[in-house]
Amino acid sequence: MGMNLYTLKKEGRKHIGKRYANGFWCWDCKVKAERDIVGLFWFCPKCGQRCSDKTLSYNPAMREFGFDKSEPHKKKGVDGASGFIWCIDNNTGLGKNYKKSLKNISKIRTEYGEYWSIKKFWQMFDDIIEESESDNDFC
Repeated sequence: MGMNLYTLKKEGRKHIGKRYANGFWCWDCKVKAERDIVGLFWFCPKCGQRCSDKTLSYNPAMREFGFDKSEPHKKKGVDGASGFIWCIDNNTGLGKNYKKSLKNISKIRTEYGEYWSIKKFWQMFDDIIEESESDNDFC
């Protein structure tokens, strides 16, 4: 599950990439959080910070299923995280200079038919801890 994002048809409709639920991370240490032995808390194996499912401020699965419509926000400590895969395919995606390709774009479209301002797109990265690239169209 995830959400694909595209440029609009007037820009040639290119696949920007896909946001996906990426579990729970320590945002301070940038490491994946682990479950404690009892299963009550997520904790950082590096610094020891922790949180429970009830104290998370962001659950990436709820965002991907469309239940969490809160604004993206900077995170600290252990919390939920999304990931993003940039589509760098030269035919269907933005190519290797993907961030430059978005410079003159004002709106994008989600696979669910929503239109976002480019500002909202960049704000989405407050929820994203890990980025990668793919040279195939992974819709």
